[in-house]
Amino acid sequence: MARNVEKGPLLLFPTHYLGNFVLGLPWICEIAAKHPESTVVIDSSFAPLLDMTEAKSARVILYPRQLLSKSNGPVSRTKHYFKFLRQLQSHSHICLLDLEGERFTGVLSLLSGCPVRYGPIQKNANLFYTKSIELNYENHRFNAFGELIKEWQAVSTPLNTLTYREQANASLAISKLLAENRLDKNLALIHTGASAEFKRWPASNFATLSKSLSIKGYSVVWIGAGKADSDSIAEIMGLCPDVNTIDLSNKLSFSELVTLMKNSTVYIGADSGPMHLAASTGIPVLGLFGPSKESIWRPLGSHSKVLRSEQSCHPGCKGKVCLSSEHCLKSLSPEVVLEATLNHAPLNSPH
Repeated sequence: MARNVEKGPLLLFPTHYLGNFVLGLPWICEIAAKHPESTVVIDSSFAPLLDMTEAKSARVILYPRQLLSKSNGPVSRTKHYFKFLRQLQSHSHICLLDLEGERFTGVLSLLSGCPVRYGPIQKNANLFYTKSIELNYENHRFNAFGELIKEWQAVSTPLNTLTYREQANASLAISKLLAENRLDKNLALIHTGASAEFKRWPASNFATLSKSLSIKGYSVVWIGAGKADSDSIAEIMGLCPDVNTIDLSNKLSFSELVTLMKNSTVYIGADSGPMHLAASTGIPVLGLFGPSKESIWRPLGSHSKVLRSEQSCHPGCKGKVCLSSEHCLKSLSPEVVLEATLNHAPLNSPH
């Protein structure tokens, strides 16, 4: 018996990068709204975020990245991989859009059984597609997702901000947390981490900034995930023990983090996934940029601003290769960031 062929596309987007996921999420919401019969494949770790958006209406298949890691044995990995493949093939779609565009998703697109498969040329998976698209990756990554999608169908460019659904448990947890720490306004949310060491602002600069923000009346809250972030925050707090700040690294779920962001006056941090997540909530965001290309990775939205030092990169710097010890980022002074905060997100400013 033939399976019903769904009109909506199969969206293949199992990225493990939070920033990429957040930048692609508005497009997924736009497609899910117009084609509720669509199927979306995402990394299992981002399911709570998707569940807070309008894309919740689409069918969702979770890519089990952790279960497929080398920490599990080959028998277990094989079992979970084929279980995922059965889910992938359980709905018959004419068209697949590979937003991830990596070699492993190219293979998955072929195995999906979709007769029409769109994907980008640049990432060496184009042999698996029926329609390979040359995307302009010099434009913002948000726009690159749109380029691929619009090759399939004319879709209106969505707003980069998202209306996240309130989660009762998360709202209650954050309200309790803020009350216990006597934090009710003027929260300065700071993320010290980044996906690469060359994107990290120095700990001494963060310490100086937190002192100044506290003096001005902001309540500094540190966020992050993983050992590198928690170690960085511990180092910074050790440099300014007299400043009353709160470390919430590794303590918040995605729904709690989004709720906290929506209750904050400003977000400050380097080019990272949490920066894009904060921008997607619509709050004021200050991105501390060094070698990163802001044309591709700047935080989006009218309430977002990129801060750079007046000292530019070395002419020979390319991508992850720095020839001048990240002076373009390290020379961005705490005083400049403080002034930008006071101007961009003043105390008690509505947002």
